[in-house]
Amino acid sequence: MQIPYVAVTYLTFYMSKLLCKDDTDIWKTVLRSLCGDSKFSSGYRIAKRKSVENDEEQVCKAMLLDWMKTQAVHEDNMEPITTALTSDGYKDIAESCMSFVRFQKESVSDAVLTGLAQGITKDIQTLGQDLGLDSKRISSCIEQNSNNIKRQYTAVMMEWRESDQVIKYGDTSLEYLRSTCI
Repeated sequence: MQIPYVAVTYLTFYMSKLLCKDDTDIWKTVLRSLCGDSKFSSGYRIAKRKSVENDEEQVCKAMLLDWMKTQAVHEDNMEPITTALTSDGYKDIAESCMSFVRFQKESVSDAVLTGLAQGITKDIQTLGQDLGLDSKRISSCIEQNSNNIKRQYTAVMMEWRESDQVIKYGDTSLEYLRSTCI
């Protein structure tokens, strides 16, 4: 399954939430088995330096993203990622990841967001705030699309789609987005 590069980022956020949800240390076990002890140790040190908050979930995200980038190489292909997960005994995680990517590609695609933007009557600032975006991100969307209000709405929804909020709502994120846009 070919996926755009940005989907690897979404998948990273999704997997880190999935792995850190109940036990903040399980992700270490999963990644250690996927990349080996020596690569895990060096990757952990690098990711720990990247995390300003000293938050294990942030370290997990950084390591997962690095690992996925090396697996997907230039093809942005899901197969090496899911194959590695499955062969190391994490078939349920691989299947969950595939479902998440399918959802991202189909349910919250650019076309879906563009269509949704056609019916929004809510103020653009209010919509952005309701979706949890900061004023800087909202202003950027408005400025980049200053001559078309529907593109501004679409840009705000695309910003939201790339945030952690979409992961929080998982497969109900489209319903949440629709209800927020009213």
